[in-house]
Amino acid sequence: MTETADAAGTDYENPPVWRTIPQVAAHYGMGASTIRRYIAQGILPAHRFARNVRLDLREVDRLMKR
Repeated sequence: MTETADAAGTDYENPPVWRTIPQVAAHYGMGASTIRRYIAQGILPAHRFARNVRLDLREVDRLMKR
């Protein structure tokens, strides 16, 4: 655990960068349907806030570099 993280592992110096599916698709030059397919296949982690789906751009960047 670093000095900037709490007991749960939350990193307060690097908060999540939430983006919508169309925003992530545009960022990578892909279609929104491709991003939705990756989410459905479990390739990309998605988080639901009420009825809205958001992706943490930091997580997506890390996974897309593979």
